[in-house]
Amino acid sequence: MTRNRVKRRLRAIAHERLTHMPPGIYVVRALPQSARSEFIYLERDFDVALSRVLSEDSQ
Repeated sequence: MTRNRVKRRLRAIAHERLTHMPPGIYVVRALPQSARSEFIYLERDFDVALSRVLSEDSQ
């Protein structure tokens, strides 16, 4: 149940950002402590990770 909640939250976060992301395949891995994180912190961490990936991709 907890894993599904994290999965739903991450899916919602990713869905909001799909239009701003270049085409490709993205793999998102959530660590166990993600289950205790509030949605706003998951969003922040997702955005930080995505910006790192996109900046590495542009180099």
